[in-house]
Amino acid sequence: MHASTVLAALAAIVSPALADFYLYAGTQSSTIDGTTLDSFVPFTGPPDCNDVFNGPILTPSSDVSGNKRGVRCKGCSSAYGSEDMVKVTELEMNHADYGHWTFYADRGGDMVDLDGNLVGNCVVDGSDGYTCTDGMAGYSGRSQLRCTTGLIIP
Repeated sequence: MHASTVLAALAAIVSPALADFYLYAGTQSSTIDGTTLDSFVPFTGPPDCNDVFNGPILTPSSDVSGNKRGVRCKGCSSAYGSEDMVKVTELEMNHADYGHWTFYADRGGDMVDLDGNLVGNCVVDGSDGYTCTDGMAGYSGRSQLRCTTGLIIP
């Protein structure tokens, strides 16, 4: 076996796999008291209702700088928006599990970390939506971005 073949096989084993994820704008509406909670929810692909019920909830915010957690988005639709309403131009995420990075549509969809390093790429994708109920709440969502990154996404 050639040394280059062994090195390539070893690199494939120890290199982190690229993580693909979709980011959805979501809304939970309580069937008990009528309150609603807007959110952003990452999934590894188009979700089924079990994924929706168990997915992490990221809070929308106008400022996610420093230690402020959440998602800031320019051009995101609501959870009830149609595909043609999704016009994301910039999205910044700051979350303990997902890192702190910004997507820029005008930079070819690049995901850039705080040090300016390229950490992935996203495309605007409003093609998927979900509607689920579990007896306590109704859940609706619309996809906003489809991303590929070397970051570890739980």
